[in-house]
Amino acid sequence: MRAVLHVFFVFTFLLAVVWACTSTKQNSGSGNNRRALDAYYIPSDVVKYLLPEVPTWANISLSGSCHRQESIRYFDVKEVNGSYSVSYFDILEAQINFNQEKQNVLRVARLAPDMPADSVSGLPPRQEELLFYQALDRAQAKFYSFKVPTFKRINLLWIDSLLVWTEKIPTLQPRVAKILLNHDWAVSGHPVIFSFCLTSLDLEKILEQEKVADHNIRVLGSEAMSPYRPDLQMGTGAKLYLEGFFAKEQELHLYSRGKKWPLELEGQATIHDF
Repeated sequence: MRAVLHVFFVFTFLLAVVWACTSTKQNSGSGNNRRALDAYYIPSDVVKYLLPEVPTWANISLSGSCHRQESIRYFDVKEVNGSYSVSYFDILEAQINFNQEKQNVLRVARLAPDMPADSVSGLPPRQEELLFYQALDRAQAKFYSFKVPTFKRINLLWIDSLLVWTEKIPTLQPRVAKILLNHDWAVSGHPVIFSFCLTSLDLEKILEQEKVADHNIRVLGSEAMSPYRPDLQMGTGAKLYLEGFFAKEQELHLYSRGKKWPLELEGQATIHDF
């Protein structure tokens, strides 16, 4: 009796395997359900350095009241530091470069005529692995995406408080562009614009469209944020830590509409109305 049952279970198992393989083969032709095997392959030596993708519903800024259009891959700062002994600043620079290159690759992919723009949201793990090592090499070689101004006074402008969103396309509020380059923010110290809603590439694009782009203005986008504090400990959500980018001897001044201090900003700065 046991032999009969054993044969029955083996036969049932083999039948299930054959059915599963047949179903997989049949579904492999569907463009909506099929993904390349590369998308399921995650290299063990890199996955620990990248935190999981943020879900679309959580990819927001509370202070900016916005849904981000790009998904940021945050680095596990503690793991990267432990493996490569690089500073917090260099890790963030690598993270910025990684996400900029990722966005550039996805922009090209979204231009494909047979590919819906909203269907391309991430890269295969092997491509992420390549971008990770390239970004880390650039940071270690001091080829930084964000060049920290050496001026004594740094004027930070939180641009999210000055944006208007229309059908997911942000623009500057009326009259802001006219006063942006002539405001005290731009002339009393080295100007730096930062955003929790936009990547640095998208922020630069808006400045160019509004004809207020200036080579003296540095930008920090949402890819400069991190769940880790400068002491390498996990904080309470992704934030921009001023201590991670600017020196203690620099004087930081924050400009925002209504002198509002955004929740995602951590550090010491004198606040001004814009």
